[in-house]
Amino acid sequence: MPDILYVNSIAHGLLYSVTSDQTIIDSGFNVRLEPLDNEDINLFPWIGIYWNGAQLPPGPISAGQIRDATIDLSMFVRVSNAGGRLQAVDALHRALGPVLTAVHCNYTLKGSVDEIQSISTEVFDVNRESDDWIQAAHIQITAIKQVQ
Repeated sequence: MPDILYVNSIAHGLLYSVTSDQTIIDSGFNVRLEPLDNEDINLFPWIGIYWNGAQLPPGPISAGQIRDATIDLSMFVRVSNAGGRLQAVDALHRALGPVLTAVHCNYTLKGSVDEIQSISTEVFDVNRESDDWIQAAHIQITAIKQVQ
């Protein structure tokens, strides 16, 4: 049955979907919800999960009227490799597979949304910090939740 929009449950649904994936656990990823220390190379490999917002349908929501709310979430995946730029790119590509699989396998984010509507990925430019090459990707997730 449709309900009100529980922002905290949705963000934690994505967090749990990612942190319960065995491949991500075995890879040693540091997964955090709304982290502020995303530039700390000591935390890599790193996944940050962020709530971006929600779009509710216009007009009053009255009893018995069901509408779809759109929820926007982001994940940032950052890896580093001292071996060079291509090794950092390869490390990111190896990391993205399990991260995207964890989300695809939990398309309701542990029941917190009705479905994931879309997932898009954008790779950032490579940076170099000291002897480490850094590669990052932004994953944008749009989900639908029926509200009443």
